Amino acid sequence: MRVNQHPFRHEAMSPAFDISDVGPAQSSEHSSTVVHRPSLASIKSSRIRDENGSSPIGRDQKPYVRFIILSLGCTVLVGNCYGYDLPAAISVTLQEHFGLEQSRWEWFESSFFSAYSLPNIFLPIYGGHLVDKYLTDSAWLSIFAISQLFGHLCFCIGLSTKSVFLSIIGRILFGIGGESLSVAELAFALGVNFSVSKCGSVLNDVISPYAVANFGVHACIWMSLVVCAVSALMALALAKVDHSVGSNAPKYQALGGAYELREENSRETDNVGNSSNAAQPEKTNFFQSLRSFSPLIWIMSVVVLLVGGIVVPFMVIHTEFFKYRWYPNDAETAGQIMAIPDAMSVVLVPFFGLASDYIGRRPHIIGIASLLIGIDLFIIGVLGTATLIPWLILLGFAFSLVTLLFPCFPKLADKENTGAVFGLLAVVRNFGWTVLPMITAQLIVWDPTYSLALLQFSLSAFTGAGVTYAVWKLDRFYNGTPGILEKPEFG
Repeated sequence: MRVNQHPFRHEAMSPAFDISDVGPAQSSEHSSTVVHRPSLASIKSSRIRDENGSSPIGRDQKPYVRFIILSLGCTVLVGNCYGYDLPAAISVTLQEHFGLEQSRWEWFESSFFSAYSLPNIFLPIYGGHLVDKYLTDSAWLSIFAISQLFGHLCFCIGLSTKSVFLSIIGRILFGIGGESLSVAELAFALGVNFSVSKCGSVLNDVISPYAVANFGVHACIWMSLVVCAVSALMALALAKVDHSVGSNAPKYQALGGAYELREENSRETDNVGNSSNAAQPEKTNFFQSLRSFSPLIWIMSVVVLLVGGIVVPFMVIHTEFFKYRWYPNDAETAGQIMAIPDAMSVVLVPFFGLASDYIGRRPHIIGIASLLIGIDLFIIGVLGTATLIPWLILLGFAFSLVTLLFPCFPKLADKENTGAVFGLLAVVRNFGWTVLPMITAQLIVWDPTYSLALLQFSLSAFTGAGVTYAVWKLDRFYNGTPGILEKPEFG
């Protein structure tokens, strides 16, 4: 069982915004890349099996059980994405509900998202050890589901009663559970997992502004709890199925976004059914693994912070920004229009991930996507434009492309350090999503026209494009021409 983060938060975490592009290394120096992500064609033509010829979800499981696990795993995060995005979609109404002036509200709203990410800066470092040492995967999955649901319940009560303290506590608990709840059976399913879970963001973009405009803020808040409850029930059902069928295949798991490859003990079974554990490799801790990382991994982490870090702060302010610039008398439309780039991510991310497997050239694609994001945000935020929708379409396209950042990490790590490299990715990403919303809030306090905040976003994206160019050159320097990140997986 593997547990993961919202796409862009996901980030799912995604998912292309995920580890679904992990594949065999293309050079002898990196022959230990961990998991082969089959193409759609290879999935149809062959079944992935363990060394004994058994199905990855259990030795004697029927195909429909595999489908059930994949379906449940893909729908678990819908409620998390819905609840996570809720404050941003109805921020204008929430500000009126709390009766706060603009400067105080910007800090308050940003704190919702910082509180979600804050515990997940630290959980990747120690979470994998906790999951390995205590309880079972099914038990942890149930705990994550309960934490997510209870956290969002506290958040809803805090919003309804105008309690800042309870709202923040709820978001922390919601983050601990929600960031760990994306479950996928095998790596190739994660692109689908991201797309389905991102549907929660699209639903929130469309439903929440409509609900708050037609039924009031309280109805909208408690409606989000119902959506989260449904996803929590899906997670509990998945835990039940996982407990029932068991699994003897290699599994990815995480607590708070820390990915660890857990290979079940290799067993040699004799004719009378007895088994013995094979020798297990010596484990290294997270900090020991950090010392062995190549410079490319650290530089790629900077790109994640510069480019991936833009996504959440922009999402936090989008409703107020769109209302201020384009929809001064229509908060509902200002909240709903963000569904355009979110819906594009749902459709495009899996296809971009698959396409990158065949064409490679990931540094080129990521660099171009970063430039497009920088240009787009500079035009809508600094130069100004009379029409918004074409630029949102371009933004959705670029955001979908930039998710190819995340599959690059396992390609640069040795097999024994794969868990640690995803742990580092989770730490960097959540650090950015904790700090950057607060920086953005201060920029808006200084400049209520949002130009300064959007200028910061665009400069960050341009800088990210420059750092990606450095990654490309260094990849060729260390790994030859073409570099590891340039090579396709297939073809």
